Amino acid sequence: MFIEKKDLPYFMKNIEWYFFDKNEGVYKPTEKAPPRAVESITKFNAEHVYTDENGDTWTDF
Repeated sequence: MFIEKKDLPYFMKNIEWYFFDKNEGVYKPTEKAPPRAVESITKFNAEHVYTDENGDTWTDF
């Protein structure tokens, strides 16, 4: 799947705003993330990150 930059979640527009926590399987903000990026990460994780009954986590993005 090819995703254009205009279709990325807001927080993904700047690599300095986020990182992917491999242990928890979610995106997290860095200290450089502005409030709008933090909100975008929270929304993205709620809508696109899933955890099954075994505790395995994945994203559909």
